[in-house]
Amino acid sequence: MEILHGVSVRLDEGEIVAILGPNGAGKSTLIKTIFGLLRPTRGRVWLRGQEITGLAPEELVAQGIGYVPQVGNVFPSLTVRENLEMAGYPLTRDAPDGLDLAGRILRILRNPARKEIDRRIQEVLGVFPDLASRVRARVGDLSGGQQQMVALAKSLVLGPRVLLIDEPSAGLAPKLVDAVFEKITEIRDQGTSLIVVEQRARRILALADRGYILDTGRNKFEDRGEALLRNPEIGRLYLGG
Repeated sequence: MEILHGVSVRLDEGEIVAILGPNGAGKSTLIKTIFGLLRPTRGRVWLRGQEITGLAPEELVAQGIGYVPQVGNVFPSLTVRENLEMAGYPLTRDAPDGLDLAGRILRILRNPARKEIDRRIQEVLGVFPDLASRVRARVGDLSGGQQQMVALAKSLVLGPRVLLIDEPSAGLAPKLVDAVFEKITEIRDQGTSLIVVEQRARRILALADRGYILDTGRNKFEDRGEALLRNPEIGRLYLGG
């Protein structure tokens, strides 16, 4: 079944771009296609002038693209530190396939790239100081907001140039939503460009540089974030008045 119909999205360096629209509009399908989880039947995906259409997710990670899915984005049985170490696993390129989770962690600990992983984890914890004091805590014991912070922190260990985030505020209390959006802004300010799919349209448009509104798998509106917020038609149709 074809879900997207000629959707076109652009992300410039240093931007936060919001992807909005009603349920079923194709928002999550779009970023899954960008990240290689789905292969488009038509159209192309480009990164810095190079076509990346159809590349596998692990190849895209090596090219500097990160992805934070809405669900299943942490290892709840592992500690915060172990989650971050797992995010650095692609640096241990000599690690064989077929290892279980414990085997992969052991390979990370013994790998010559360990010092580089440690350095990157320390940099990430500098962005997430609340996690720095919880590095030995089991992630499954953390609150939903803290787990989302772990997911965001994991995505930064490899230093992505582009980060795709799917519904970062889903299921969170308002205070935790504020904290997540603050971190998204900090990530942008530190040099990562972001595409964010989000249902809290007003909140994400308030901090987005640009936004796209999809409807039935098509581009419906595109503009600066603040302009979309001020547009009365968009307010009536998509922002609740």
